[in-house]
Amino acid sequence: MVLENKYISKATISLLFIKGLIWKAGSKSLISSIKPKLSLEKRRIAINSRIQVLGLNNVIAIGDIFFNKENQYSLTAQVAIQQGVATTKVVVMALRAGKNSEPFEYHDQGEMFSLGIANATFTSKGITLSGLLAFLIGRLKYLAKAPKWRLAFRSDSAWLLSI
Repeated sequence: MVLENKYISKATISLLFIKGLIWKAGSKSLISSIKPKLSLEKRRIAINSRIQVLGLNNVIAIGDIFFNKENQYSLTAQVAIQQGVATTKVVVMALRAGKNSEPFEYHDQGEMFSLGIANATFTSKGITLSGLLAFLIGRLKYLAKAPKWRLAFRSDSAWLLSI
């Protein structure tokens, strides 16, 4: 989707003039059709430590389409979510007198695998749990990340009732 000469109003930024591209790559990207030509590494878009595309000003690549030679992060939703937050910081810093943001730093928050009803394995900071306790910790962590408590409560209520 290409947005040109449109205005976006938000509570924190009263008026923002934009001309940009919003692009979702999917599992197989068509990078070769993008102009100007992008710097590629392993068929992914090369970025710097501030998640900006190498050789292009004010262009950001996040998710499973980026490649950073210095920090080769796994291609997971956990990395993409943290990059999304970092993208907001990059844009806000650029709007405030053209300042650069801090380099992106990924913080591993562990992983959880559901193994059926009320059963899971959860690993974080070198500790591994399994069973009902791991299931409950994983659900509480998910609940804490929900955008709205009301939605999280309804969603987690169904899970807790299934135990």
